[in-house]
Amino acid sequence: MEITNLMLLQKFRRCAHMQYHRKRRFRGQGRILIQLREKGRMSQRELTGLLGLRAATLSEQLENMEKSGLIRREVSASDRRNLDILLTPEGEKAAVEAAQERQRMADELFGILSREEKEGLYPLLEKLADAWSAGEEE
Repeated sequence: MEITNLMLLQKFRRCAHMQYHRKRRFRGQGRILIQLREKGRMSQRELTGLLGLRAATLSEQLENMEKSGLIRREVSASDRRNLDILLTPEGEKAAVEAAQERQRMADELFGILSREEKEGLYPLLEKLADAWSAGEEE
């Protein structure tokens, strides 16, 4: 049987759908928490670039996180016109939980693959991501 592009798209969508709809405590906020924990305080602009999110999307997430007590904003020492974002102690704990949740999900999703299958899949995903991101820049 010949595998067509449409067949690949259908399988890709099914996998993406199942991955997206898994129960996660920090849906959308986990990546932000993890990056702030790994890199420390940073401006919203830096965080936007790092995560590849739209500024409005990140702004909304940060507002919710601030209301939940996970982050706080402080005037930047290097440029008083900007605000830096940093984790609160509660945010630090949440970031650890988010990283553990991410690891569990990765193990659950890809644990069924052999080492050889993972080694074959990774460069293919990298090739797709590079090609798709190049298409966005045009």
